[in-house]
Amino acid sequence: MKDIFDIRNVDYYERNIELMKKDSCLGYKHKSELQAITQELAIIRTHIQNNPDIEMNDETKTKADNFIYNYNILMERYKNSKGLNELLRNSNIAYFITITQSKNNDCHSNRSVAMFIKNINLLLKKVNQRFYCNRFRKKPDSHLKGFAIYENNSAKTQPHYHLLINDDPKLNLPDLKKNFEEACREYNAYKNQILFNYEKGIDIQRVDGDERLYDYLTKQDIQGQNITFLNKYGISDISAYDGIIRVA
Repeated sequence: MKDIFDIRNVDYYERNIELMKKDSCLGYKHKSELQAITQELAIIRTHIQNNPDIEMNDETKTKADNFIYNYNILMERYKNSKGLNELLRNSNIAYFITITQSKNNDCHSNRSVAMFIKNINLLLKKVNQRFYCNRFRKKPDSHLKGFAIYENNSAKTQPHYHLLINDDPKLNLPDLKKNFEEACREYNAYKNQILFNYEKGIDIQRVDGDERLYDYLTKQDIQGQNITFLNKYGISDISAYDGIIRVA
């Protein structure tokens, strides 16, 4: 019994769970999971207090094993979420862009996600060319910089990407909207189909370090699996998404 748990172990776990519960970067789903393991820990505490010198029975040992397993998973998610939240807060983010996948695409396969990324990257290439002109082609750092977060966790909404764009003297909200609208029109004409609906599928806002936004995004992306950097070619590491992106 004591080689697995004692009261000091329980106190340690309870303190950490309470700290995680109070953190704004955890979503409701994960707080409910924390509540579940809190109940598991309460059962273990009761057993230790009532039977300090008696070995756990098989049922309590199973609960202890399950608790440790679930606790370690949630702690790892919490650390990832906390790190992501701090990364976003310390970045010079000024614009928040949401790009939604067209409804005429199959949105429930990794292949569809890879094609979605490819289309976004070609759209971003056109936007970058408008802002940076010849420098986009000649200089590796002349492009929209920031992060991309993929979200597909609701049956009621289409899969979409959130782009968090760093501030840049060349950028302003009216020009950003105008260049995205023109790039959508040009790309749709090139593909001879509506891949991006600017009016209904693209939303562009100036945010200037809105901490509530960072909390929201890290709640949605608790494991940090759906975030990547923007580079000269758009959303980076397309090959990394095969079998990794969550497409619930």
